[in-house]
Amino acid sequence: MVFKINNKSFMELREELAKREDQLLDNPRNFLLFCVSTIVLILVYYSATKNALLPTIVLGMLWIVFWSKSTKIGKTFLIIATTIGYSHEILGVYMGWFTYATGNFGLGVPIWIALGYGCIYWSIENFWTHAEKRHYFKQHLFKFIWIGSLLSMFLLDVFIFEISDIFIYNVIFIALLFFLFDRPKEQHLALTVAFFTGLEEVLGATLGAWTHPSLSLMKIIPPYIFFVWLILFVVHSLLKDRTIKKRELGISLSLLCVWVFYSFFV
Repeated sequence: MVFKINNKSFMELREELAKREDQLLDNPRNFLLFCVSTIVLILVYYSATKNALLPTIVLGMLWIVFWSKSTKIGKTFLIIATTIGYSHEILGVYMGWFTYATGNFGLGVPIWIALGYGCIYWSIENFWTHAEKRHYFKQHLFKFIWIGSLLSMFLLDVFIFEISDIFIYNVIFIALLFFLFDRPKEQHLALTVAFFTGLEEVLGATLGAWTHPSLSLMKIIPPYIFFVWLILFVVHSLLKDRTIKKRELGISLSLLCVWVFYSFFV
């Protein structure tokens, strides 16, 4: 009898935890606050202790929870963001674009960064899946929000981070990104990526989790935004639920050429 009671209590606890998880993941406001709090706490802890174990455990658990709650789209976001994101970070350290306080496997990049890539891009997709019905801006407003975001990055670069070398590359890259996203939800994703990655980059650099030779938001954030389109491209190609336009392919190839030329030859 005791075993049955305990087993029943355990099942009730599992059901309650699952209910709480759904309430957190499905509520845009609560989930946004949870994501921002997680980013801040992990960066503060890692910067203060230089201990990568706890961030790895926390993000690893979140990664597993997100996977268990995912559709095919969510799982694709997790896998691609984790693998490609970590590869990009390894390349960035090798090229001297940035340096982390610690690293794993002799690669100079802690493993929690890979898990963080998967979690943050999954979180952005999940956030707008539930938020767009409640917080929806009309498509013609996108250009004004985009210009406002660009102006904010420019002002922060010039007056806060004291960046004086705003290359024409930055303007070209951001202009091409504007024409790449023409669907409302994808525009939402692009702007949310800019917010999350901007917050993470500035906070991490300020606290000392990583360092940049020069911290420029106009240089750092646009590739993150382009990355979400690449993930969407793979998702739609696998699910065959949307045809990728020739215009999108042309712009994406132009963006890749601009990024490669600037990153490796300038």
